[in-house]
Amino acid sequence: MKERRRRASKGIIIYSILLIIFGSLNFISIIASLVLLNFQDSVMGIFSFMPQSTLNSSLFWVSTIVSMFIMLCWVVSGAGMLSLKEWARQAFLASMGIYFLNSFFNIILNVFMVQEFSNQLPVAYLVIGIVFVLSLSVSMVYFFTHPKVVFQFQQRTKATLR
Repeated sequence: MKERRRRASKGIIIYSILLIIFGSLNFISIIASLVLLNFQDSVMGIFSFMPQSTLNSSLFWVSTIVSMFIMLCWVVSGAGMLSLKEWARQAFLASMGIYFLNSFFNIILNVFMVQEFSNQLPVAYLVIGIVFVLSLSVSMVYFFTHPKVVFQFQQRTKATLR
């Protein structure tokens, strides 16, 4: 008897597509920012607001590289989760742990940048952005660790083992 292939729920599809979109857009924006940094003098001062102390910080560069890795992991795990691959769910959860740690360092970097340029960057926008991104991230972790969602991935794994 042919076994019916399980499909992902609407929630898994929506969150997976969001992961792919956010991961792709963030990865592309990081690459574009790094490319523009090389041309900062000739691109009409687009990075004139960036403090040189931040750009010279090793924490900034490590955080940027880690962010790129996280964004790639989101794209790959989002694609894998559309097919209910357990490794993709696990990779996503691991990347979120790294993401939360990296976010802590990004907040520190942003606070230093705001202190240096407090007249140009409204603190309220920074706080709103941090709250929005962290609440979205926490909701995604909660969703992919919810027992009903975990069960869907486990059922898919059991079906492929038979």
